[in-house]
Amino acid sequence: SVVMWSVVVFVAVVGGGLGREAVPRPAALLPAPASDYWVPTGWSYHNVATLGPSPKAVTTAVTESLLALEVNPAQGYFGGGTVTVPATTAMEAVRLKGAGALNALLNETAVMPSTTVSLNNVALGLVSSGFVKQGDRVLTTDQEHAGGLECWRHFVTEQPVLAGLDVVPIPVNPPPTSVDEVLALFAAALKNHTYRVVAVSHVTTTNGLRLPLRELADLVHAHGAILVIDGAQAHGGIAVDVRALGVDAYATSAHKWLLSAKGSGLLYIASAIHAFVTPTFFDAGMSPYTDSSGTRPQHTFAGLGAAIDYLDKFGFDKIEAHNMALRNVAYTQLVQLQSEIPGGLVVVSPPPGPLASPIITVGLPGNVTSNDVANAMAERFQTVVKVTGRAVFAAEGGPTMPLQATRFTFHLFNTAEDVPTMVANFATVVKSLL
Repeated sequence: SVVMWSVVVFVAVVGGGLGREAVPRPAALLPAPASDYWVPTGWSYHNVATLGPSPKAVTTAVTESLLALEVNPAQGYFGGGTVTVPATTAMEAVRLKGAGALNALLNETAVMPSTTVSLNNVALGLVSSGFVKQGDRVLTTDQEHAGGLECWRHFVTEQPVLAGLDVVPIPVNPPPTSVDEVLALFAAALKNHTYRVVAVSHVTTTNGLRLPLRELADLVHAHGAILVIDGAQAHGGIAVDVRALGVDAYATSAHKWLLSAKGSGLLYIASAIHAFVTPTFFDAGMSPYTDSSGTRPQHTFAGLGAAIDYLDKFGFDKIEAHNMALRNVAYTQLVQLQSEIPGGLVVVSPPPGPLASPIITVGLPGNVTSNDVANAMAERFQTVVKVTGRAVFAAEGGPTMPLQATRFTFHLFNTAEDVPTMVANFATVVKSLL
């Protein structure tokens, strides 16, 4: 066959079937072996929230698909001749895997290039359908990534439709410590205006706050709005069940926590709002190749399918438990550093509990820059961390976000031994820069 990568055989009910696997099987043990990855031996990777390192199984799937198609591109992509499984069929099988990973229906799921592209299409579709009308308002927070905001800003500044893009201020220092505290912030804002859309992150890029989406969905729906989620920092790092969360749309970037090929993601649009989300891109449906989508990069689909398979063999719930266990140990140790390092070192992520995620952000003392910390961590200790803070991303985090900060992530390939070593090395670096 021209297309070499494996294809899932599936049966879908009318309208698309839920993709959860019916036959239980033993999960692979965590942590994932370092040999599964291209990260050099001796390096510790803690920046998945920017981009995740794809396992070798993913890069192999991408490469084989890319090269195999070039043997006979037209038939390899669309079928014919000796090709029994064209790329269009194989990509549809990957879409089913994506639906299963989200616990969505097939006809509610699209494979997309990124969270940003997905949310652009959701916003455009809501305006195109007339669901969002002239003078309507959208509610968001001051913790959003630019990729989750531009789709709404466009309809304020470039194509004026919205009367306002209003912001719920969520404190970072100190962060909220209870679900009720977060819900109260939204409840107060929802009393001020009538909103058509509430658009927020599942897990914030700034400090890893995990919003209580099930409770927030109930609150938003009670006020007559729909809930649109930027899930870029969630899916793969934590288990995501869109049906249980009760959200109306959910976009995620698979090249972060799902460890997929760069330029791949998933979009869920609940059946109940399909009539209200009508961008041109979906005029002919949500399948990978349609008259309105055009030709798509089949090799990134191959990588996405391989990434879902890879994480699924460990179990999404078990990966979350592993990630959170490492994160909570790191949290305790980083909080202890606050009393050891003078000048304002402060952990600004939520404490262990329902608002925590596998992301921790630490504000740095005033004379220490996040860029210097990241460089020193890499050069001296072969550890990759994120440069962040209000001085780096002025529009993210609100007024209580530290000017300079370091962000850490914890994923299935990180080990229990990584955590104390990472914290000790971080302490050494910060003290050396004071």
